[in-house]
Amino acid sequence: MAPARSFPAHRRGEGAVRRPWRAAPPVPWSGPPATDAQAATLSANLHEAIELEKAGAKADFSEKHELSYPEELQSALERDPELKAAFEALTPGRKRGYLLHFSSAKQSSTRVSRIEKCIPSNLSGRD
Repeated sequence: MAPARSFPAHRRGEGAVRRPWRAAPPVPWSGPPATDAQAATLSANLHEAIELEKAGAKADFSEKHELSYPEELQSALERDPELKAAFEALTPGRKRGYLLHFSSAKQSSTRVSRIEKCIPSNLSGRD
């Protein structure tokens, strides 16, 4: 009798050999020394957090990072109030994504091209 073979998922049919225990490569176990070092670090961080909480320390999340608009985008928004309204209606994350995309271009012509390509999706409200 021939040894059993495992076939790719798309070729498995009735009677195919399935080996669920071989679904992922084995993960090496580093042993107790690494676990002890991680436990010590975690314990130190936990004790520090407890002391900060007892002292009444508060984190200030109110500071927002100002987004810098490229000149080309500023002029496009000034020319088209409808585009400005649509752009300002975007969520902060989407605005930031667009600004990163526009600002990453080195040449002004590339920035203008990117802005022009994004105008239709902004105005249609798809984004």
